[in-house]
Amino acid sequence: MYYREEFVVKIIRRMLAVALTLALLLGSLVGCGVLKGDDAIVYGDYSITEVMYQYWVRKYKTLFLYIYNNSVDTESFWTTEIEEDYTYEDFIVDYICAFAKQVLVSMQLFDEHGLSFTAEQKQGVEDRINELIESYGGKNVLNEELGEMGLNIKTLEKIYYEEAKLDAVIEYFFGKNGVLEVNDNDREAYYKDNYYCAKWIYIYTEVKLKTDDKGNFITDENGVYKFEELTELEKKEKERIVSTLEKEIAAGGNFEALRDKYSEEGLSYYVTYPDGIILSANDYENYGTDMIEAISTTKIGDYSKFNNGYATVFVKRYDLKDYAKLTDAEKKLLVDFEDLVKVNKSDEFFANYEVEYKYDVLARYDIKTIKGASNTSI
Repeated sequence: MYYREEFVVKIIRRMLAVALTLALLLGSLVGCGVLKGDDAIVYGDYSITEVMYQYWVRKYKTLFLYIYNNSVDTESFWTTEIEEDYTYEDFIVDYICAFAKQVLVSMQLFDEHGLSFTAEQKQGVEDRINELIESYGGKNVLNEELGEMGLNIKTLEKIYYEEAKLDAVIEYFFGKNGVLEVNDNDREAYYKDNYYCAKWIYIYTEVKLKTDDKGNFITDENGVYKFEELTELEKKEKERIVSTLEKEIAAGGNFEALRDKYSEEGLSYYVTYPDGIILSANDYENYGTDMIEAISTTKIGDYSKFNNGYATVFVKRYDLKDYAKLTDAEKKLLVDFEDLVKVNKSDEFFANYEVEYKYDVLARYDIKTIKGASNTSI
């Protein structure tokens, strides 16, 4: 295993908003809020212990399996090559090591520059812990779950604070009035490198939207549309429509006109976003991993087709307009954009630091065989 930082730095922490968590019995390594165990990564007098490292391995194993393989853990997934001689295993382990390195360096910089946590930041950590306790039904239940990962509530809280130092350091250097404050060139570059513009056509080939007597779509109490299964006869008709639509697109038919004619998804958002929907890999929870994969691998001007289990989707990729020309409505599609730009700019900053990886310790936690976190909120 090797840690190809120049590759990882391009994607490190692009999914900031997402928070997740070897059933090895590491209880002997866990003290009362002290992260014991052998050092896994070292920078000067600071270190990432194996307790912290194995927590991140479990956490990000669960996250990346969800994003890239529908939460299915298979040998073939880990050995699949993203590019020549570089597998998903390489990619995810590199991601974890690069993230751990940034936390480690931030631990030192946090002290060097005399930084401290604000009351709001402390409250944020406390809220995360309290929400976990509530979701698990009490401290004892949560501690039992954490014990399977060699943790308890106190050690998890300690990890949360170490992670928070990374955010504090990024804000100190790259936030408002920071010595490396983000500028418009940084925003434009990140936007061009990470976002896509798309329009799509939905044909419900497995289910259909439920409607009332007046033909209005029915939603549940959360505003989510309700569906019902298609009959076999209806499925055959949808297959015919998909075939006809694909032929018309291939023959050079106007995609927007075909969308208006065939799409079974509401089109009202195209009134607000006439030039297309702007999305990135961070939006997989809103649009689905199939959509993100399709649009990211499609050339501008081309289209892709995929089935997400309930619909066949034709998605076409369009040119991005300049960031400076985005409307206020379009900018709202760029969720957490400012924070993501800061993190992206900080990647190059952290890449200049050299740390020592203890490969014998890292090897104890093989991502292919270790048990991933069972709950995405830890």
